Amino acid sequence: MKQHPDRRSHHKRALTKDWILKYYLPKYFSGLRKRGCRKIIYLDAFAGPGRYEDESEGSPLHALQIAENLEEIISNPFYRKNLIFIFVEEKSEVFQKLQESVEPFKEKGFNIICLSTDGVNAVKNIIDCIRTEVADPSQIGVFVYLDPWGLIGVDREIVLEVLSLRQFFSPSEVLLRFPPYLVCRYYKNSRVGPDWIKKRLGLSSEELEEVINTPEKTERHEAILKAYVATIMEDYLKLTGKPLSGCAVDTVGGGKPYYMLFFSESPAGVSHMSDAMTKAFIRRQIEVEVEEHPIFKNEILRKFFGKKGKFLYKKAVQEKGSKWPQYFQISLKELQIFK
Repeated sequence: MKQHPDRRSHHKRALTKDWILKYYLPKYFSGLRKRGCRKIIYLDAFAGPGRYEDESEGSPLHALQIAENLEEIISNPFYRKNLIFIFVEEKSEVFQKLQESVEPFKEKGFNIICLSTDGVNAVKNIIDCIRTEVADPSQIGVFVYLDPWGLIGVDREIVLEVLSLRQFFSPSEVLLRFPPYLVCRYYKNSRVGPDWIKKRLGLSSEELEEVINTPEKTERHEAILKAYVATIMEDYLKLTGKPLSGCAVDTVGGGKPYYMLFFSESPAGVSHMSDAMTKAFIRRQIEVEVEEHPIFKNEILRKFFGKKGKFLYKKAVQEKGSKWPQYFQISLKELQIFK
């Protein structure tokens, strides 16, 4: 499995993903606690070092900080013990940094497990372990975060493996990075790929190469996303007899496009995540604007994070952004809901 060549710094495009977690996880953790879940498992299958060499923080630290800031969890020893964080990292030198990064939270009493293994196999092994060893799995909530640097494709069997846990666990949800061009490369080289490409996309080999090599987002990238989502939802319905919902948003930052894609059987989960994705997209758009026009930084921040900005955001959501600032219109257009 390929790893991103530069693990020394947190890529700017990852900031959209970070904000999605920051906006979504508080509601997720609190919601499961209120529903009486006795155990909550947060599994980050491709965790990275936690803290990078430039001191920027990755997804493991964001998730732990979110839990630390939730009073109902940090003040309750039971939930501090039964909110289990599992971080998986295959590369030994990165794994060592990961352990060092999360150690302060272990000292505060958080239940953290770090595994030095392949993320996909870790997901499957942990699932099997919980199925066989937990007396009442219906009281367990499972959130799986699949964000592999440079993973050659997203194997839908792995996604289905996690989502089918809904038969065993209370809510099971998956958030994954979806790069259309890498998915095309994966299916091009896989045994079942050519049939899927022909059936779902109708692309010739030349058109497929164009998608793989095109540096900017096109309509075909979005078509690939929708085709993948349709495949997952159809397979899930056949597997469980139940419908699946999801949502996706493009990340911001230039270069080849990729989406953050979310699946859940819970309409409430999809609603919370779509709101988190919208806010994260807007936040990242504004950060890009500040980077490009630093002289107007204070004015931009006041405009979008002050009372007026929050009011405009609410109105944009209510009225679909038809006559509101460009940021809100873009974000609502970029967000996609799948039912």
